[in-house]
Amino acid sequence: MIRNGLLILLASTLAVGGCAHVLSDEARLKIDPLADYHQVRKDPEDHTGKVLMLGGRLVETEVSREGTTLEVVYYTIDRWGRPQGEGSAGRFLALTDQFLDVDTFKAGRLVTMTAAVEGERTLPLKGKDYPYPVFRIDEIHLWRPPDPPYRYPYYYHPYPHSYYDPYWRYPYYHRSRYYPHPWYW
Repeated sequence: MIRNGLLILLASTLAVGGCAHVLSDEARLKIDPLADYHQVRKDPEDHTGKVLMLGGRLVETEVSREGTTLEVVYYTIDRWGRPQGEGSAGRFLALTDQFLDVDTFKAGRLVTMTAAVEGERTLPLKGKDYPYPVFRIDEIHLWRPPDPPYRYPYYYHPYPHSYYDPYWRYPYYHRSRYYPHPWYW
């Protein structure tokens, strides 16, 4: 009985631990629950200093003497903080004083961050002036790229047309990978 209770406790602990948020509790406690990205996008100057949780796909990483600037396409995030790529509400700039490696933070990777609103910056985008909301990064999480689909190795029978091939003889030879059904010809 005690053993079953311990197994249930262990399983529930692993299940809850597997669903942990990617950002720390301290960073998430700083988030202003009334601030929304769409409101900030309309009027960044009015929301200066408010902390938001943001997520998206990296477009460009620029390193300078002052730090690193990330250009990010905004995506909504799920309850664990993973950006969901269903439509974008625009782009934003995220600044940090730290050095973020360009090879690690390369275009196409997903990021989740908590960041404070700093204002707005207008930069050219595809020949037009685009107003970017600017955020100062507090904490950032870089999602690892998805694993490529597993491909099973090609089956190679060591004796393809021999007595040892189980599908070579009568009731099975029509199922062979090497020969079609005898009436196929």
